[in-house]
Formats: sequence, structure tokens, C-alpha cells
Amino acid sequence: MELQPTTSTPYDRYFGSVRAVIATLEPQRTTMADACHLMKVGYSFRYITRDPYRPDPPKLTEAQQAGDCKSKSLWLFDNLADSNALLTIGKAEKTSRTSHAWIYWRSGGRWWILDCTDRLDPIAADSVSSDRYIPYYSFGKTGTFRHPSTRIAATTETSAVASPERKKLR
Repeated sequence: MELQPTTSTPYDRYFGSVRAVIATLEPQRTTMADACHLMKVGYSFRYITRDPYRPDPPKLTEAQQAGDCKSKSLWLFDNLADSNALLTIGKAEKTSRTSHAWIYWRSGGRWWILDCTDRLDPIAADSVSSDRYIPYYSFGKTGTFRHPSTRIAATTETSAVASPERKKLR
């Protein structure tokens, strides 16, 4: 996976809860069994959106057992507590009109997609077709990153990525 460090993203003003989780994260090594269990728990949470741009804090998501893709992903990121995890914003499918959030997690020498909003189990990132799980930005303990697809999206979608106000995160 190609990552380019960046100092800012269009989501920064909305991601205070993401920065708070990253700042307090006590990294640990997570096993695949732990990740699979957490995905099943997150998948069982109801899907509700309170704010189309800001993820709920993980404790609220857990207490209410509900959240949208951003909130569920932040909950999963916090519970993984693995410095090899990245909370990612992009598109679940190339033709999607809305953005989506999921976790990229490095384990066993591979990147995995952990999407507890839409799936029960991890997906090997290298097995996914190029028109699925298209990442724009990732946030993690090791920094904030822009993905190569960000440039493509910015030129083909007339600033939809650069303007979250125009585009709701699913």
C-alpha cells in the first residue's frame, strides 16, 4: 500500500475524536483472532448517523451499540489499539456517491481491510479489486497519510473529496 505523509486533510476540522483516540492510544499487538472478534462485535452495532462528518467517541458508540461507518471504525481502531492500524476514509465502491470509513490493519506481512459496518470478517487488501475500497486518507499512530487515489478523485469528482461539506460520509 502506497502512503504519502500529509500534514492536513479535508477532514481535520471534523476529526477531533479521531485525534483524541490517536493521542491516548497505548499500542499493543493484536492477533487476527482478536481482530475477528472485534469485527463481529462492531458489526452487531446498529447503523445510525448522528453527525454526517464527525465520528462519535468510541465509548458512546459502545454504550449505545450504534454508529455509522466513521463511528464504528473509530470504535474498532480504539479497541484494536494496534500501531499497525489506520482509520481510512475513501469509497467502498468506485461508483459510490458517498464516502466510507474502514480500518487498514497490517498483520502477518499483509494489509487487511476491517470494515465492521458491512462485513463480519477481515479482507486481505491485496485480494480486493481496484474498484472496491478506494482509500483517500488514513489516520494512525504513525501519522496522517494521503493515498494515490486522492489525486485521481480530486480531478474526476470536481473537489468532492476536498469538500466534505458537499459529500456526506456514509
